[in-house]
Amino acid sequence: MVLALIDLLTPIANMPDIRPDFTAPFFKGFIMVASWILAIGLVAAFIAVVLGVTILVFKGVMSSQLRATAAAALPWAIIGLIVLSGITGIFTWLLGLDFGFGTTFGGPGH
Repeated sequence: MVLALIDLLTPIANMPDIRPDFTAPFFKGFIMVASWILAIGLVAAFIAVVLGVTILVFKGVMSSQLRATAAAALPWAIIGLIVLSGITGIFTWLLGLDFGFGTTFGGPGH
């Protein structure tokens, strides 16, 4: 009964099969620039997490002010790493990473 009512209330539309065309010249450049930005961001966030953990682990070597700064920055570095890895994963799944070396990682058809 409910499904029949929903069928009556929703209009019947002929939706075309939409397939984006990723062969435009600017799109390859966009993918390459975005790939480099995402990769640099991931490496920087990973280095920040490693440095923060290293500073906190070696208590006797670093000053207390540096340890306090690392303790305050470490959660933000971890959150940044998580967010960037999620964005990079979605970008790779949808479009693929292309660093301009002639290979593409991920994306449709891979």
